Amino acid sequence: MTAAGVTVAMLSVVYGSHVRERVESGSPTLNSDSVLPGLEASNQQIPESDFYRGLVLLLRRNFVEPITDERKLAVGAVKGMVDSLHDPRSTYMDSNEFRAFNDATAGKYEGIGVDLSFEMGVGKGHTGANQASDMDPSDMAALTIPRLTVVAVTPGGPAEQAGIKPGDWVETVEDHWVLNPAPVGAYRKAIQMASPDHLKGLTPEETHKRQQAARTMAAQLKAKLDTMIMPLRAKDMLTIGSTGSLKIVWHRGDNLRTTQVTKHTSQVPIVENDGSVITLRFADGAAQKLKQAVTGKQEITLDLRDNSNGDYDVMMQCLAELAPSGNYGVIHAPKSNKNHAFTVANGNPKPPKMVLLVDRTTRGAANIFANALASKKLAKLAGTPSRDLSVIEVVNLPDGSGYTLATGEYSAKSVPAPKRVAMRSKRSTTSTFARERDGSIVAMRKTKGGNA
Repeated sequence: MTAAGVTVAMLSVVYGSHVRERVESGSPTLNSDSVLPGLEASNQQIPESDFYRGLVLLLRRNFVEPITDERKLAVGAVKGMVDSLHDPRSTYMDSNEFRAFNDATAGKYEGIGVDLSFEMGVGKGHTGANQASDMDPSDMAALTIPRLTVVAVTPGGPAEQAGIKPGDWVETVEDHWVLNPAPVGAYRKAIQMASPDHLKGLTPEETHKRQQAARTMAAQLKAKLDTMIMPLRAKDMLTIGSTGSLKIVWHRGDNLRTTQVTKHTSQVPIVENDGSVITLRFADGAAQKLKQAVTGKQEITLDLRDNSNGDYDVMMQCLAELAPSGNYGVIHAPKSNKNHAFTVANGNPKPPKMVLLVDRTTRGAANIFANALASKKLAKLAGTPSRDLSVIEVVNLPDGSGYTLATGEYSAKSVPAPKRVAMRSKRSTTSTFARERDGSIVAMRKTKGGNA
């Protein structure tokens, strides 16, 4: 069997497990080869709204049970659309997962006290989606397999006490293998090396050795698949709930570590001032507390470490408290290849001198905050942050679920400052930022009257 065929066969088992989990949880499934009656196949594109309305009418007429809650259909449609993006930064969460996510953003952690991310790639390397066009079909299939990785650890939480560190990634939870791309890549390589094209000119001994290695890899992968759970299920086990203990096997580089971690709730203040260092997390209320902490100070040190899950709008408010008005770069939307100005309006004309403590756990909103200040030499970075400069929008759905959506990436590249037109924030009853006529983003200091 070819490497592509083997990988596709393996992934069909993975997909079958995914479907089984959806069925067990009551989620509907559709056969990808099915044709929905009433919606005829056509090369002509159907507007999304018309397609959705047609599907709702179809379900009303033909589903085995009456459709009594169309809101569930709408939420299900959102979940399907977000999942179809195959972007680890854009994730649908059910009500329980979304509650835990929002609590963690505000500094309250359940489970073992970690922030986890789905990293996409093949084998040990990390492969970005922009490289997909250069990959063969088997690599393309494996590209959709994530690796469940620790991106931040709650100070004093269960994971830190057990010695878990950012960069560790999960191999097993409670003796269940967590699907990841490393064994798939290793098996694919063994199959390639044992293919006829790669065996030409080799001795019988070397040929036997390679064929035996492929059989061994196949047996090892089959054994893992027999105990497999999906990464999302493993994430829920590690981040939801405050009781119980978990046996977890972690990768750290090429080494495996086994830990027994007891769950409990961990609390981290969104702003903490010990007199010399201000720890800052971007959650509701942070801007007001930050203003109080820095009032009257000529120099400050901000700790932005263990800061991977911050609210983008709150980050904009905090930036306006510490930065003078002006342009601080652009937000680039790769899909449309457009840049929008990243601008502070009504900022602080006399900011303090700043040192920002950063490391690989400084991601997303916190990393944009640090880079924006450093780009204007308003702050000195002590440490090296991650490469994650993603703008993530968080959307609440009516049933308590929600999703994250990656909408752009920050760059310190300068663009001319546009005229400002205030708009209301999507996540607040008072305006905390505005969009310009050309779509640029503007940070604004919160004023007593609401809009600045």
